[in-house]
Amino acid sequence: MSRFKKITFARLFFTFFLFFSFSLLQLLIFVSEGAASTTSVHLVKYASDEKMILAERNVDYQWMKNNLPVYGDGVIHYYHQGPVFPEEWEKVWGAVYTEKPYDIWDPTRSVNLKDKGAVKGTALKDLCVLAGGLAPGEKVKIKAEDGFSKIFPYPNVYTPSASQGPIVLCWSKDGQEVPDYSDGMQLIFFSQVTNGEGKYVFGNWDMRQSFPQEYWHFYETYPTTTGYTVKYVSEIAVYSQEAPPASPGNGAGSGGGIAVGELLKVDRTDPEDKALEVPVNQTITIVFNQEISAGEIFEEITLGGKNDEPKEINKEINKSIEGKTLTIKPKQNLKINTKYTVTIPARAIKDKSGNSLKEDYKFSFTTLVEKQIPLEETAIDFLDLQNHWAREAVAKLAGVGLIRGYPDGNFKPEKKVSRAEITVTLTRLLGLSPENERELRLFADAAAIPVWARGAIAAATKDDLIKGYLQDDGRLIFEAERPVSRSEMACLAVRIIKEKTGEESLSPFEFKDAGKIPVWAKEAFELSLAKGFIKGYPDNTLRPDNLVSRAEAALIIGRLRDLISKT
Repeated sequence: MSRFKKITFARLFFTFFLFFSFSLLQLLIFVSEGAASTTSVHLVKYASDEKMILAERNVDYQWMKNNLPVYGDGVIHYYHQGPVFPEEWEKVWGAVYTEKPYDIWDPTRSVNLKDKGAVKGTALKDLCVLAGGLAPGEKVKIKAEDGFSKIFPYPNVYTPSASQGPIVLCWSKDGQEVPDYSDGMQLIFFSQVTNGEGKYVFGNWDMRQSFPQEYWHFYETYPTTTGYTVKYVSEIAVYSQEAPPASPGNGAGSGGGIAVGELLKVDRTDPEDKALEVPVNQTITIVFNQEISAGEIFEEITLGGKNDEPKEINKEINKSIEGKTLTIKPKQNLKINTKYTVTIPARAIKDKSGNSLKEDYKFSFTTLVEKQIPLEETAIDFLDLQNHWAREAVAKLAGVGLIRGYPDGNFKPEKKVSRAEITVTLTRLLGLSPENERELRLFADAAAIPVWARGAIAAATKDDLIKGYLQDDGRLIFEAERPVSRSEMACLAVRIIKEKTGEESLSPFEFKDAGKIPVWAKEAFELSLAKGFIKGYPDNTLRPDNLVSRAEAALIIGRLRDLISKT
């Protein structure tokens, strides 16, 4: 054999050996990563000494899926942002120092995005509640099975900005649940804001704006939000400010976190007793000093409003117990400016030993007051409405939270209102609670419905308030961004009037363009004109095909609201 052939053979053998070894290593790594996925999580709450356990329990993802709200629809993808290296910037924007100067924080949220998939999971805040709750000033640590961990403060867990979105422990990705979802359970931020490409991104700039500086995450000197996406989560630890309870006899802390013989009592409530300006969609939580279960008269727990019969109100609430926490969820929004009293009879709740409360427990709160604030004293006096004919109508609705402006302080009164915007506003007007997004499966374009409107559109669809468009191929589409015409607005308003008042009095009319009114909208215009919430123009036209501006929508909704309030 020649020397050349010997060398060639040796190289081939060496190359094959390296390839085989590398492939085997990849296989081992892949198997290792797959085996690392978690299916359950340990929830624990520590006293202020960070040693004594006040509460703990284990829950698996199936329990979360069946008992807690599910975040994500399995369609929308969520993104985090990696480090913005110069070369990554150049891939997106071309030469580094041309039109888009290099910015390590990338406010455009466009560079080095990491697709976390179409994920579903359980909100971190809901899991904290199971461990006894996270209070202002406290923090929670998320621990992975491999030892990695991240700490988050109260505001980012309970009151996140829209650009950050809720922090979600994900147990499903692209239709695969753990353990098949190999990175699960994984922490992912569900940003509610899209970038220029329409992607829901929690970017580095969002981190800078949302988190205290001591919680920012860096790779070397580069900020990145991918460091927050803890994989293989196995423990959620709440570090509270509660002092360790003393054990009887020696004053030392007890291992179980509850002193022997301690009476069952309420530690705190949300909302607090005598709280004012409580949102009408408030979920009520009562946290006890021990783990609890339903007592013999659990069904007699009531949420009674002013002038309401407790038994009737009781039928309109859902009650559940997890660990130390009793949760009360009204099935419908509460009334505005109304005092409500929660009553927990002594024998409705018991501790592990079967002991009940010493006496009935009651606390009260009052919902938001509907009030008009002088325009000159409020931020709802939008910059572009100073001399606009709709200024008063817009301010009145904005003052009670029915409509909103834009971050730049403008209302954009002439902008055409979309189907998504009008649906959200009308569900607020009716007090409809957001529904599970499964209602959106009717629409073939459900994935295109923006996140901020999905719950409201689901509620409106379930309530038969709004309908889709049937296509020639049999598909039903919603078209969330499609502008609303005056004919469509009349139909929406009439459905509300019929539901609220049952009235169908019609008013014949004569307009120069009456022949342009679609057949399906004629009756709606007759009732709308009779009730006065839609009117014609000075030139005796109705203009049924005209698109409705935000200012016109505010005027119509204001009239509709006044009409409903009189019934």
